[in-house]
Amino acid sequence: MKPANTNSTPISIDGKTFNIRSGDDPEMLEQIKSLDDQYIGIHYPLTMEQLKAIAHKDGLLIALHQNKLAGYSLILFEPIDKQHSFASDEAMLYGTTVKKEFRHLGLGSALATMQEIKAKNKGIKKLKLTVRPENAAAVLMRLKNNFQINDFESNYFGDESPRFVMEKNIIESSEKPAKPVNHRASLALTPDQKPSQTTLTMLAMAFSVGMKVQAYYPESDQVIRLLLG
Repeated sequence: MKPANTNSTPISIDGKTFNIRSGDDPEMLEQIKSLDDQYIGIHYPLTMEQLKAIAHKDGLLIALHQNKLAGYSLILFEPIDKQHSFASDEAMLYGTTVKKEFRHLGLGSALATMQEIKAKNKGIKKLKLTVRPENAAAVLMRLKNNFQINDFESNYFGDESPRFVMEKNIIESSEKPAKPVNHRASLALTPDQKPSQTTLTMLAMAFSVGMKVQAYYPESDQVIRLLLG
């Protein structure tokens, strides 16, 4: 493996030191591709050509612990295929993955925050991302970071796999919406449990008539409830 980039930024989490850097050396890209295949590729594969294109456009952040890969984060500043469309002042967070032994430390959140800082420095005004409805932990993490669920696509990637479309304005401050007194529907999401077809149909219908997620609250450490109104 090549030595760590001298422009790395050290961060300390739970007594462990991680070095965060950009990079596009072939050996590291191979490791990232392997990790992506393991955790994200089962839902939507990332090709090596796409990974190289993202890294070339400064969209790859790598987290190293003791010079070994601990996690990574991808952001698109330009579309890499026809599935992604966004304005020149927008960017799409394309995935953050952390190795199992480094999860629940906050490393994923730290990587996402650093990507947001990078986007601001490039003049980006809005961040976008998509999340599987069953990935309730990721939905909750993004909601806590002031992202909002702005849409629901039942066939986002053309593979009949539903996604929430979430957005965050990173120029103007954005507060979490207050819990409404009245709401027209509520849905609970459980991590790693695919929502029923009834739930997915309700989501599609709600967004098709202009309903929005007005608030959320944790029901437990992971399960969250979305209030639609």
